[in-house]
Amino acid sequence: MRFASGADLLNIDQLDRNSGWHWPVPPRSGVDARTLELIDSDGDGRIRANEPIAAVKWAGALLKNADDLLKAPAELPLEAINADSAEGNQVQARLRKPSSKGWARPVPNPSAWRKPPMP
Repeated sequence: MRFASGADLLNIDQLDRNSGWHWPVPPRSGVDARTLELIDSDGDGRIRANEPIAAVKWAGALLKNADDLLKAPAELPLEAINADSAEGNQVQARLRKPSSKGWARPVPNPSAWRKPPMP
């Protein structure tokens, strides 16, 4: 299955889960451990279909352009966050604050979660 646009990806919850599609299973998914922890909303160590769907919808709602979910590079500029929403404004403000390790890193782009191409 391929998503042609961010809008397609945001409608992932409309797919019939019994039609044979699945979310890649870690560690082959290319998703780092910290991201998996964030997606695992109930903290049970398992990623169920509703959890990545919720993560995609949350990330898409925070961006000005949902197509950014499908683009490389692995990081998005802070300006990609929709600061017009209350949550987007909070996220952008938090990322602009200096941390003990220096300035906050750019926002990781979920498109980097895709499995790397096989050699």
